[in-house]
Amino acid sequence: MNRCSLLLALTPLAVLAVSAQPAHAEGVALGARLGTPGFGLEATAAVVKGVNVRVGANFGGFSYSTPINLSSRSVAADIDFEANLRLRSFVGLVDLHPGGGGFRFTGGIVRNNNRITLDATVTASVTINKEVYSAADVAGITADTTLGGRWVPYAGIGYGNPVGAGGRRVTFLLDCGVFFQGAPSVTFQARGVAAGTPGLQDNLDQASNDVNQKDLNKGYFKYYPVISFGVAVKLF
Repeated sequence: MNRCSLLLALTPLAVLAVSAQPAHAEGVALGARLGTPGFGLEATAAVVKGVNVRVGANFGGFSYSTPINLSSRSVAADIDFEANLRLRSFVGLVDLHPGGGGFRFTGGIVRNNNRITLDATVTASVTINKEVYSAADVAGITADTTLGGRWVPYAGIGYGNPVGAGGRRVTFLLDCGVFFQGAPSVTFQARGVAAGTPGLQDNLDQASNDVNQKDLNKGYFKYYPVISFGVAVKLF
């Protein structure tokens, strides 16, 4: 978590601490969302006029295919992996509504349990690091990828104040922001008769390091974009 990310995420908290005046809380609302973090459920409560707190959870996932080169780039030897993205995150957020309207700035903290699992069935010889292995020795390769840190900051903007003044019972919601998750990390393992042998595992570890340093350490992988739409119902 770098200083810039933390500052962005905590800005609404700082504004609340220095400027909020006692006021009557306007209510509580429950909402549902769909977007890049998955399907989400959340609760929103007014703290003071123009400042709300939110807690929520997001779930989802999907599968896709992706080629990955494990050969230390010395040989064009992409291996096709079946990737499964599992979305699991829990958020605690503060919404600051300037002037009490629908537009808001949002900051907070995210429990990031998002992961990607990878699996490839080997049907021909494969190159791992600088060694060639037959399908008889390596029947398959699996990997587990963590998408950054466990506790990460969030900063964004949005529209919709489900507990604002005006008596509106149903509110439509929009959020755009970023999880500052940090660089992902992948670890490869093999299936087959050669699995667990020191030489093969050393080559897999080197391939993991190469992918982490040369591919996943790129700047844009450190930020998870958030775009979500939803609806909330005010309870009281």
